[in-house]
Amino acid sequence: MSELNQRIQKIEHLGESLDGILLINKDMQFNTNFIYLTNTEDVAGFLFYDFTKPKIFTNLRDMPVAKKSWISRAEL
Repeated sequence: MSELNQRIQKIEHLGESLDGILLINKDMQFNTNFIYLTNTEDVAGFLFYDFTKPKIFTNLRDMPVAKKSWISRAEL
């Protein structure tokens, strides 16, 4: 099992008590939890993880990098 899959499995149990997780990664103030779950630090934006289909919301500049992460749903 890959390291990323292990990371995701660690938080899956939170779905029993939460509707979702919202993480914010700013340009100059990196959020280690955002980096941990997306496996990228080169994206400024929001990660919404709803335990079914996670989504990254970002700007136009960071969109190509966001789409390369394991989270295939990226929006402006």
